[in-house]
Amino acid sequence: MDQNELIKYRGNYSVEELAEILNVNTTDVENWEKTGEIDEQVLIDLKELYEEECNIPNYVLEMQKFKNSTPKGLVIWNRIPYPIIALAIFLIIGLVSDYWHPAWAIFLTIPVYYSLGSSIFRHSLALFNYPCIVIGVYALLGFICDLWSPGWIIFLTIPLYYLICFSIASRKFTFIVYANAILIIYLVIGMVFDLWHPWWVLFLSIITYFNISRMISYKYFWFFDLYPIVLIIYILCGYFLDLWHPLWVILLLIPIYHIPQLIMIHKRKMKLHIIKK
Repeated sequence: MDQNELIKYRGNYSVEELAEILNVNTTDVENWEKTGEIDEQVLIDLKELYEEECNIPNYVLEMQKFKNSTPKGLVIWNRIPYPIIALAIFLIIGLVSDYWHPAWAIFLTIPVYYSLGSSIFRHSLALFNYPCIVIGVYALLGFICDLWSPGWIIFLTIPLYYLICFSIASRKFTFIVYANAILIIYLVIGMVFDLWHPWWVLFLSIITYFNISRMISYKYFWFFDLYPIVLIIYILCGYFLDLWHPLWVILLLIPIYHIPQLIMIHKRKMKLHIIKK
């Protein structure tokens, strides 16, 4: 973007004032005006502030349009702080009955909850987080019935599910290839080393891969979710080192990671709303 155009969009605001409105550092604003390189999320905020497009790439506008078209029911659904509710339930079960394991499985319901809302209100089965359901069913089969093998067969339904839900596109193919690669790795580990449990946690990385691919595609950081990585660390350390308690404290990272994001986004939107008035 041209430096002069960025200076024009700053208008009557000083560098310090614009930095405060956009919730960034003054050095960031100065660098934008010197180099012409600016974060696309900031371009979106400038568009809202000046009601102009600011040369925002089409895919960014499409993403913003998608977010702005969020159904009212889904907005209400997502406002419920379900991760905090899940954490509270986990702590109550752990502190009262000492069932830190397998009570950690409650965290698998977090992506299921939010994806269920998206699936319902956007009328798309493809938005439902089916891998988490499969992981939960497999964990129950393993812990309750000791069916780690041949219970692993249910993981074969994951790529089948997305093949049915998604139209054939290159980005979807990448996701399916990764899911099948994880399945092959898991089968090798299970058949060669008889480590069906706990290496089924590899399937949690499918969720991480999907979120990272969306984050890269849309260049939007908030798509990244920390909980699958935290769960993998917690389960492996719990199984191999028997640290179900007190290592559960790392699960506190899940709400800690998301709450500042929500606060920052809300703060930025409130500033833009006040300035526009």
